[in-house]
Amino acid sequence: MYSEQQIRILHIDDDADTLLFAKRVLEKIDSGMHVETIQDPLEVETRLRTGNFDCIVSDFVMPKLNGIELAKRIREKSDIPFILYTGQGSEEVAEEAFKVGVNDYVRKEVSASHFQVLAKRIRSAVERKWAINSVEKNAYLYKTLFDALLDEVFLIDPFTFEIKAANRTSLQRFNLKENELIGKHCYSVTHGKEKPCEDEDCSCPIFELLETGDSVKKIHTHYDSSNKPFWVEVCKPNQGQLWEDSRGCPCLS
Repeated sequence: MYSEQQIRILHIDDDADTLLFAKRVLEKIDSGMHVETIQDPLEVETRLRTGNFDCIVSDFVMPKLNGIELAKRIREKSDIPFILYTGQGSEEVAEEAFKVGVNDYVRKEVSASHFQVLAKRIRSAVERKWAINSVEKNAYLYKTLFDALLDEVFLIDPFTFEIKAANRTSLQRFNLKENELIGKHCYSVTHGKEKPCEDEDCSCPIFELLETGDSVKKIHTHYDSSNKPFWVEVCKPNQGQLWEDSRGCPCLS
């Protein structure tokens, strides 16, 4: 999914030869990687502000600031993937590194084959971060569009009848805050009842939708916070969660 995207790495080590060799090997192993190097850990924060990096790879034992101290500083301002790469570590060092927010820990080895491990760990950490960013971005866009709808819309679990999400218009209709509505049963909010509607003249259309599995439409009466009735159209275009709105529909999608 992300194989075409370049990964920009900032590698910190006080040994210039280590930096040069690691850069050559990593960029050869994975052509999608571009490595920039720096010897002074105190300059890292400045480089992060001026460069668009996807991952930090840092030695542990360095003058002025060790790798864990550097990670702690970085975590105060950024969640960029951070990999501690050292030949002088231990289980205690690894444990302390993870406590301050280091994403991974790779031991330097004599054999050059360990660079394969480092390259895989870098790509894994970065792609995981990209995936999280993508989910968060999509969630934000979804929420923005959801709240922009003029109809009152609920997202309802069709098996438990719990409200999973509600747009801004529905919160206004029921005069509730989001945390006062989410998790409540839809029938308690829209009908003031302790269980789903089963009366002959007011049966819950969700039952029929789940029973038949077909796309159906039903007109159903709900009541707002002032007990004023309003009509909803209920439909099920496909399988999944239940959407409900006052003009369109609770729909399973």
